[in-house]
Amino acid sequence: LDRLTTAYRWATGHRSWRRSLTGAVGSVRSLEITYGVNGWHPHFHVLLFLAPGTDLAALRSELWDLWCHAVTRAGGKVSRKAFRLHDGSQAAGYVSKFGREWGLADEVTKAIVKRGKRGSVTPWGMLESGQAQDIERFREYYGVLRGKRQLIWSAGLKDHFGLREKTDEQALQD
Repeated sequence: LDRLTTAYRWATGHRSWRRSLTGAVGSVRSLEITYGVNGWHPHFHVLLFLAPGTDLAALRSELWDLWCHAVTRAGGKVSRKAFRLHDGSQAAGYVSKFGREWGLADEVTKAIVKRGKRGSVTPWGMLESGQAQDIERFREYYGVLRGKRQLIWSAGLKDHFGLREKTDEQALQD
């Protein structure tokens, strides 16, 4: 998780990243963690709100090169299949793979109800299993993630879209 966060901060703070995303409105980043045969797998889902007419093929290439450098620099390993950039129409197909009627927003924000794939399990799935080793893993997860935000909006994005925070009571009424 530390390497992932370090890589992301370095990449998004780099002048090449900012230059590549000139005209973008902002982003929303979601942290998701699963556990599988290779251990813990922390990863980000990031929604980029791009300027109309952005060349996605060129952007994909530029950001991929920068991401490879950032991950390597942070001491991690890079996987081509772990880096995807889709426009909104393609993202709907990605989200529907979960066999639910989810939208893109659900994919980014509802890690608590998602299921792992290919033998992996989410922390919430660990609690459901009730097995002692899964409960211990959940405790490890909680110890590391306690106090960390799962969802991060870039500065000014909520205002740009006219979104306002709601109290728990307001959300319950809605």
